[in-house]
Amino acid sequence: MVLVVAFHSADANDLLVAFTVLDTSTDVVNVHRLPVHTLTPKNAEFALKSITMHRAADVVTFNGSGFGFRLLADRINTPDIPYNAVTKTDIAEIALMHTDIFTDFALDRGFRVSLEAACKGIGHPYARQSPAHLWESGQNTQAVDACANEARAIRALYAYASKWGRLRWETASGTVRAWALPTAPEFRPVYVALDHYVSKPPDVSWMKEPPKLDNDLLWALSFFY
Repeated sequence: MVLVVAFHSADANDLLVAFTVLDTSTDVVNVHRLPVHTLTPKNAEFALKSITMHRAADVVTFNGSGFGFRLLADRINTPDIPYNAVTKTDIAEIALMHTDIFTDFALDRGFRVSLEAACKGIGHPYARQSPAHLWESGQNTQAVDACANEARAIRALYAYASKWGRLRWETASGTVRAWALPTAPEFRPVYVALDHYVSKPPDVSWMKEPPKLDNDLLWALSFFY
């Protein structure tokens, strides 16, 4: 069983507004809006426990390690997510141990790719919508659908890569390029990808200002070093 987790933030800032969990064994999608007391807090608590207690390699995100889990950790044990059973350290640990498609790609290639570009590369229809904006405008059903569609897009990337041992993405010029998974047909856990990035950095000599990608993970590493 694979749990696909998608994170949704407000467009104007790094504030997590919801997270979505898709159980691939049942195809059930649950969207948890924050603060959790606005919807079903017990379901959200169960979802968080499921994520942190699940086999890490079978938790799949797209930029969960440097973005989603970081924002989630910021709101753990606050009035927004008032649970003591799940700690910030639990979140940091799963961030480093799980499968993050975005981070595995970025640490191997030296640059980032968007979910939209990756979906175009494999032919999966996906157009990002802002759940935060939809909720603000009273379009609650559409907001939940947008969250679910993002989780399904991540699942599509994971399924494609697991089958073919590679991913494809569309560049800004419209060219489709391929990336072979370093440990095909499986993705690397985040900490393995990070270790390889540090010991053998990708060639980014062609970039004017290459990003320092390991900085994205400093928040999680700070809990253990």
